[in-house]
Amino acid sequence: LDWLVFSSTHSLLLNSMRQRQGLIDVRGAPCSRVFTVYNGIADLVPLRPREPLIGSDIVLGVVCRIDPMKGLDDLIFAMSLLKYQGNIKLRIVGEGGHLASLQQLTKKLGIDSNVTFAGFKNGQELLDEYNNFDIFVFPSHWEGLPYSLLEAMRAGLPIIATDIGGIPEAIRDKREGLLVPTRKPEMIKEAIDRLISDPKQARALGDAARLRFQTVFSLEKMQTDFEALVIYAREKS
Repeated sequence: LDWLVFSSTHSLLLNSMRQRQGLIDVRGAPCSRVFTVYNGIADLVPLRPREPLIGSDIVLGVVCRIDPMKGLDDLIFAMSLLKYQGNIKLRIVGEGGHLASLQQLTKKLGIDSNVTFAGFKNGQELLDEYNNFDIFVFPSHWEGLPYSLLEAMRAGLPIIATDIGGIPEAIRDKREGLLVPTRKPEMIKEAIDRLISDPKQARALGDAARLRFQTVFSLEKMQTDFEALVIYAREKS
């Protein structure tokens, strides 16, 4: 199947450099015909200016499919390790077959009153969710370049994410967010503690994430890169 695909296409397009290299190294794709164009989404003016983390309650948020590979168990375990559980709320936005298991886990750990499963959201409701988050936490075990991460960057949120797939190409550790290894709840907890204890750093990371979104992951940038690739492929053919 790989041979058929590789021999019948002018260009193979991936949405991260790490995936591109994996296709070349693991599956033998011809490197001269494998390209990267990052995902891009339309820019929106943030609904409210992002302030340093202040106030009695801090809202952690994640938007993803509720599936074991998304690492939500790790995030829930991290929540249970936080010292000031009463002041921290977690909103999980999405739907999927792992929901009942996660609900049982929150009850077992005694944090079900702090965790809200908000269900699937889109349109303005989804934008409102991002607007109400204080920190975006993305604990996935496997990814390409997830759109929800780009949406969090667009919203100017401080971000904690796992160091997998194309994520480090979007969020560079300690520059636009904090990166942690997969399956390490205690390190997610430490990253959350770090941002809460240093609101100025959290705000600076969120501002940097917003700027990187505008320069690298906008819809216009994706369109420009794709158009350039089409022109190049035509010239080569």
